[in-house]
This record gives sequence, C-alpha cells and structure tokens, in this order.
Amino acid sequence: MTTADWAIVISLCALAVSAGSFIWNVWSTFIFPKAKVNVWASLSYFDPIEKVIISAHVDGVLPEMSSDRRLVAPSVSISATNHGPGDVTLQMALGSKSCFWTGKKSKLGTFNPYNDYPVDLETNGIFSGELPKTLKVGESISVYFPQIQSWFEEEKLKRFGFNDSFGRIHLCKASNGRALKKMVLNPPVGQSR
Repeated sequence: MTTADWAIVISLCALAVSAGSFIWNVWSTFIFPKAKVNVWASLSYFDPIEKVIISAHVDGVLPEMSSDRRLVAPSVSISATNHGPGDVTLQMALGSKSCFWTGKKSKLGTFNPYNDYPVDLETNGIFSGELPKTLKVGESISVYFPQIQSWFEEEKLKRFGFNDSFGRIHLCKASNGRALKKMVLNPPVGQSR
C-alpha cells in the first residue's frame, strides 16, 4: 500500500468515528434517556389526628401505627417515582383493561383525581391533583381518587398508572392491580390487624 492508500484508510476510519459520535450524541440526548418510572397503586386513608395519609400494604394490611386511629376519606392512590436518567412529565392518570400492555389505546381509561386530597375532595377533571407534573430524578407524586368498586366489577380494570409527555405509558404491575382490587372490594378498615 502506498502513502495515499493509507491516507484514504485513515480518513475513512475518522469518518466512521465521527458518524458514530454523531449518532451516539443524538441517541443519548433525544432517544435513549427515557426515564424509568416506577408506579404502584394502593388504598389510602387520612388520619385527622396526626394529619397524615396512611396507605395499606400490598397485602391489604394497614401499618401498625394506624391500628388505634380513626381513619377517614378512603381513596385509591396511584403513585409514581422517577428513577431517571432524566426528567419526566406525567400527564394523566390511567387504568388499563389488560394485564399486558399491548399498545392499544382503546384499552385505556382516564381518571379524574381529587383536587387536593384530603382537603378538597372535588375534581376539576383529568388535570386535577397536581397533574400534569414534571418529576425530576428521585421525585414522586401521588394522586387520589374515590374508592369506586365499578372499576373492577364492571370496567374490569387490571393495571393503573400514568402517561407522559412523550406518549409513553407507565403502569403498575398486574399483581399490584390484583391486590388493589382485593383492597377496594374488601377494605382493610374495620378488619382485625
């Protein structure tokens, strides 16, 4: 190989490295950093004495600290935490009729959260309860809804969550949806703990 041949080979290698760098920068800036959002649903109550919100465990048992308190305002809570790597804006609270996310929007329903649980138990529509909300890495949000048995008995909802500003859907696990169904149909308050 001559010097000119080596120059062409080195130039082509430099072009390949430059193209790879450009593609990686676009990928990592606009496509790759999709935030991982962990979603869970529970049954929650308000303790007016301590002025705290208490949520039932996945097995439907309330924490021991709440055993002797008078709990009011039962509600379904859907919570989400952003695990990064970037910020995410959650738009609306959703329910899914399918255990498996198939991408069919027709299997989704939107909810109207309370304006400010437990102070204001009214709703202004799907954008109540601080929604839409931008979560930085590590931040969480909880939105609250009335305890509606028809979600499970008539509408057959299986999973709950949020959609974000990129159109991605973040849902709780199907096992969490089944646990919520048991709690709503057989609430833990009034049961022995």
